[in-house]
Amino acid sequence: MRIQDQIRQYIVDTGRWHGAITELSLDYALIDNEVLDSMGIFELVSFVEDEFGITIDDEDLVVENFGSIGAIESMVVAKVGAR
Repeated sequence: MRIQDQIRQYIVDTGRWHGAITELSLDYALIDNEVLDSMGIFELVSFVEDEFGITIDDEDLVVENFGSIGAIESMVVAKVGAR
């Protein structure tokens, strides 16, 4: 399963998304549209770290990295490549 699909499925499985999964596009604004709040980001960080074996540093906790599924995927790919 692709990284974006794993992230999308996590968001749906946690009940943070109430629409059709197909509407949760790569560039859908997760924070602006209140899909993710501060607690949601915290939980998502734990999932991403466990699922992909990476560490999300404090300086990574910015809207640019968590604003959309595409942004989260890009951050994960960069961190996996940096190992």
